[in-house]
Amino acid sequence: MAAIEESSHVLAASGSRPLAITWSGDDEGVTVDPKNWKSGRTQAEIESTTRKDLSSNADSILLHSRIAATAAATPAIVEDIQKRRWTFDPTPQGKMGSIQPRPGFARREKISNPPTPDEIAKAPAFLKKNMSSFGPYVSGSLAIGIFQLAQRAGSNEVSAFIAEIKNTQVPTAGGPIPMANWMNANEEWRLFAWFFENWATDRPFPHIKGVTL
Repeated sequence: MAAIEESSHVLAASGSRPLAITWSGDDEGVTVDPKNWKSGRTQAEIESTTRKDLSSNADSILLHSRIAATAAATPAIVEDIQKRRWTFDPTPQGKMGSIQPRPGFARREKISNPPTPDEIAKAPAFLKKNMSSFGPYVSGSLAIGIFQLAQRAGSNEVSAFIAEIKNTQVPTAGGPIPMANWMNANEEWRLFAWFFENWATDRPFPHIKGVTL
């Protein structure tokens, strides 16, 4: 389940719904799969299959927005979910539990909810102090956790951390580079950064082989 755990970590950190650990065909984290990618699938078939297979608010639906019939079917699917008085919030997480930093993260004995300004400030300080010994991979994972803390506190804290990792230079053999770029050695961080930057700039998400369709 390593792949779904990493995906859920990225989704949670970027403010999206983490996946439940479930199984539908070949897709981890999916409970309803109308197989809309199959050639010839119509809008009506996608709508009816999805409605039939939905059974609870904890379901996760797999749809591919690149397919015209799916885009056309989506409004009716959303309307059906709303009529059932279900929600789109990130509550179902299966066995993953709450995907949030816990006490001990960045050597913080306590993490409040929401985190205090002091807790948020000390986490980036811990990362910057130790990033050389941690290396880019571990640093990238820590950075995602710090984003989660900052998001729980507010947009100002998120903006401050973004500015900090962009302005912090890391010495490398090829010269200094921004810390945000240096951590791209961590694929999980790189994926999160792509999602976050595209969301922040209101641009379409990039097509990433093996990740997006």
